[in-house]
Amino acid sequence: MKVKDIVLVHGLNNSKQSFYPLKRALTKLGFKVHLLYLAGHRSANKDLSLEDSLTYLEKQLDKIKSKHFHCIGFSQGGLALQLLPPTVQKRIKKQVLLAPALSLKASSILSTFTSMMPAQMPFLSLAPKKLSKFSWLSVAYFDLLFQQIKEFDLKKPSTIKTLIMVDPKDELINVDGLKEIVSKRSKWKLEMIERPGQTFICLGQGHIVFHPQYFKKTEWKDLLEKIKNFLN
Repeated sequence: MKVKDIVLVHGLNNSKQSFYPLKRALTKLGFKVHLLYLAGHRSANKDLSLEDSLTYLEKQLDKIKSKHFHCIGFSQGGLALQLLPPTVQKRIKKQVLLAPALSLKASSILSTFTSMMPAQMPFLSLAPKKLSKFSWLSVAYFDLLFQQIKEFDLKKPSTIKTLIMVDPKDELINVDGLKEIVSKRSKWKLEMIERPGQTFICLGQGHIVFHPQYFKKTEWKDLLEKIKNFLN
């Protein structure tokens, strides 16, 4: 049976509304899209322990009636999907990970730096303002991100058919790290998102691969076509 349901999970400090253009585009392609929240993005500073964050995501997935669904996760959203229990992961038919936070540049340095700070200390977000949920995030959000990365490194490789898409010029993602991860998973493939027509002025803009504003029209159309072909 053809899978028509898609679960869409945003990244760290992305507003749910910022994913509406991608949701509309996927809906036009014939999919039924379920847009989920990461922990702490509906109610600030809630469910930010590793266990609570995954339970929060799992409860939302439990509401989807279809036996199987596809997943698309951006950045931390793509990472969180990998940490779900086997009972949930067996429902995932295929997954597309957009610039997933599975391997970050300077991750060990940043995690050590944030671990020395008070959990509620405010930290400036790098996400573009109009795509952001909050202007500032507490250090607890970043602590959770690094906990999730460590947990991913310990997990048995996933057998879900997976397409990773990332801009080779991404300022945050360690592309070589992604290549190593993919090399250990037979059903995973990595594809580079080339955007030669785009110039990114601010730090973090090259990481945004889920919004049409950061693509030329032909590039955005090509991205959607590749996602459609992979999921069908």
